[in-house]
Order: sequence, then C-alpha cells, then structure tokens
Amino acid sequence: MLKVVPENSVKATVETKPITNSRRSRSKAMPKKSYLQYAEKEIDQDALIEKFKFEWCKEYKINEIKDLKVYYKIEDKKAYFVANESITIIIDF
Repeated sequence: MLKVVPENSVKATVETKPITNSRRSRSKAMPKKSYLQYAEKEIDQDALIEKFKFEWCKEYKINEIKDLKVYYKIEDKKAYFVANESITIIIDF
C-alpha cells in the first residue's frame, strides 16, 4: 500500500510475507535480508524490526500483533511502525 504524500516528505510502506517455493514444501521460507539505501546511507530493516519488537514487548506480547505496517520518513531518520492499525511506535535510525 503506497500513499500519496506531499512532495517535501518521503514515505514508503513495506508489508512482507515469507516467500515459498510452490514446487517444494510450503513450510520452507526463502531467507531474506532487506536494506533501505538513501543518500549514501544504508539502513538494515531487520535491525529496525528487532528494535520495534523490543519496544513492543515492554507493554504487549508479540502474538498480539495481527497487522504491522512500516513507514519510513528518511529526512527525519525515523521508522513508524503501525501495529493493528492503531498503535504506533517510532524508531530512530
């Protein structure tokens, strides 16, 4: 899902699901590593997710997450994690 935003801000939405090979067992997911690169900087998305999990577990349990969307605001160096369409946790990168 990509939303239209003003020209002076940049946001990206990432929704990921495990990728499986349809010819083999569906229980085996393809390993992935995701990076966001911008202005000669590289952000490890998996590290940001780990930071989010740490913050989330201060008040909630991991299994309470039904839906998770991540919005990156590059110019502010922040990732906005929106869980269950109502709880927002902001992580600096």
